[in-house]
Amino acid sequence: MTAEAKAIEDLSLVGDARGVLRRADEGAVGRKALKRLGRPSANNWDQHRLDIARAYVLLGSHQDGVEELNTIRRSSPEWLKHQSMARYIMEDILRGRTRTLTQDMREMAIHLGVSG
Repeated sequence: MTAEAKAIEDLSLVGDARGVLRRADEGAVGRKALKRLGRPSANNWDQHRLDIARAYVLLGSHQDGVEELNTIRRSSPEWLKHQSMARYIMEDILRGRTRTLTQDMREMAIHLGVSG
């Protein structure tokens, strides 16, 4: 499972957002497998979910990206604050958003110390 999460991270690093989302729904880190096998360590799982959030934002699905960040925030709020990738994701949202920010987006920007 950890190996699959790292393979997805590699896709994220090369900017293959569709590949990230496709593989995240299938195989060893898909919902069915998680129910059967459990999750990897908290840090590995949270890093994996950051890759998912980044993929959503790259594809223009800002709200889905923020929902992923909020999921991580609920389980690991202090860890998330220290992740530069989380700040980059939020900065991308703030730059790319054409509509008014949602309350969740504003709260996440504050949590991460990111200003628009």
